[in-house]
Amino acid sequence: MKLHDQWENLPAAHRTRFLNTRIAATDQWPAHELPGWQQPWQPLRPLILTEDAASALGRLAARMIHLAVDACLRRARTAGDLYDLLRYPRRLPLLDRDRPLDHAELTACARPDILLSDGTPRFLELNISTAVAATRAVDVLAAAYHDLWDGPHLIPPPSVIEARSAHLAATLPHPDDGPPRLLIPTWTAGGRLPGLDGEAALRAYLRPSADSATRAGLRVIQASLSELRTDHTALLYAGTDRVDAMLCPFLSDEVSDDNGGLAAIARAQSAGTVRLFQSDATSLLSAKAVLAWIHQDIDLLDPADRQLVRDHLPFTLHLPRHHSAAQRRAPLSHAAQARERLVLKPSCGHGGHGVVFGRDLSPTQWLRILHEELEHDDVVLQELVDADTLRMPFFSPAADRVHHEDVAFVLSPYLIGGRSCGLLVRHDAPTRTTNSAAESALNPINMANSAFCNTAMLIRPPHAAPTATP
Repeated sequence: MKLHDQWENLPAAHRTRFLNTRIAATDQWPAHELPGWQQPWQPLRPLILTEDAASALGRLAARMIHLAVDACLRRARTAGDLYDLLRYPRRLPLLDRDRPLDHAELTACARPDILLSDGTPRFLELNISTAVAATRAVDVLAAAYHDLWDGPHLIPPPSVIEARSAHLAATLPHPDDGPPRLLIPTWTAGGRLPGLDGEAALRAYLRPSADSATRAGLRVIQASLSELRTDHTALLYAGTDRVDAMLCPFLSDEVSDDNGGLAAIARAQSAGTVRLFQSDATSLLSAKAVLAWIHQDIDLLDPADRQLVRDHLPFTLHLPRHHSAAQRRAPLSHAAQARERLVLKPSCGHGGHGVVFGRDLSPTQWLRILHEELEHDDVVLQELVDADTLRMPFFSPAADRVHHEDVAFVLSPYLIGGRSCGLLVRHDAPTRTTNSAAESALNPINMANSAFCNTAMLIRPPHAAPTATP
C-alpha cells in the first residue's frame, strides 16, 4: 500500500485558481478556530489523496487497532487489569476498573498517528482516547477548502462530528420514553482546549456537536459538570434532566472545579445507568507498550496480519522500569548498537513529551538518558521512520508573500465505529529551525512545536459512487 500527495495531478488551472482564491479569502479564513494557525505564515492547501487511498488507509488503521485490542485481551480481562499492567501514571477518575474490555467499546473512536515512508504508512501511535484533538477543526477546514474549489471530483472526507452523531444514534440503547438523552458537558477549569476561557466559550465551541446530535435524532442536553448528581438508584441527572449517555471531550484527570460531577458520573457508570463516549479505559490503549505487545505476539497472528505488522508498525520494544538488571541486559545492548535508528519514548506519554532521538546524542548520553528514564518510567524503543515530506505553499498576510517549502507531516485518519471519516494532517511551519525537511521529519510534529493543524481532500474518479468503508 502506497500513499502520495496528489496535488500535482490536479488540473493546473484549477490549482492556480484555488491558491489565488485562498489568498484572497485570508481575512475570512477561520484561522481563529484552528490550532497552530496563529502564526506569521498560513498553509494554502490541504493534502490531496484519492478517495480509494483514504478508504484503504481507514481499513488498514481499523485492522491495526483491532490487533492492539487483541494484544490487550491476551494480557488483561478488565480495565483495571490493563491499568495495573501498564503501570499507567495518570489518575483516571472515570475508569470503571471492573468493566470487561470490549472491542466495540474500546475502538468506537480512534485517530492513529501515521508517517509515510516512501509512501508506505507506518503507525507511530494509536490515539484511542476520550479526547482525540482537532475534531472540529478538521471539519471546519474541509468545508472551507471545499468551498474554494471550483473544479470537479474533489470532495471533503466525511465529517467526523456527523459520523460520531450517527454512530451514537445507532448504538445507544433507547429508553422507553423516546430517543437517548445525550449530555454534552461544559466545565469551569482544566482539561480544556487553549483559548476556550469560560463555560460560555466552551458551550459555543461544542454547539456544532450538539446540533449534529440533534439532527441524528438524539435528545441533547448541554450542562455543566457541576450540575450533575445521581438519585438513590444511581440515575444521572443534569439539573432535572435525566442523562442516558455522555460525550466526553476531555481527559477526566485534567478536570477540576466539577463540584462532585465526576463522582456522580462514576457512580452512574458503575451502576450501568449511563454510557460514556468514550470511557477512560480507551485512554489505556494509547500506551505505546501496546504496540510492543503486538510485535511480541507476531507469531500468534495469521500470515496476513503478520505481514501487516511488519510492513506498517515500526518495531517497538517495551522496557518496564521494574525489570531486573538481567532482564534489561539484552534490550540495553540492542539500544546501544542501534542508537542512531531508535527513538526513546515514555510508554504512556503523549504530545511528544519525553521523546528522545538516539541520533541526536552521543553513545554515552543515549545510555545515560535511557537509564535515567527507566528509574521512574516504563519506556519503549521504537524503530526510527524515514519519513516523506510535503511540498506546501504558505502565505504571509503581513508580508503579502507566498513561500514554498518541503515540510514534515503526520497523517491521522479518524475512525468512528471502525469507519474512516475526517483526516487530520499536522505539518511544520516554514519557520521551524531544522537543517532540512528530512531532519524535521525526525522530530515530534505537534501543536506544542508550532505545527499546523490541516486536513486532506479526496479525489473521486468521474462517475464513481461514494466508497463504502467497512
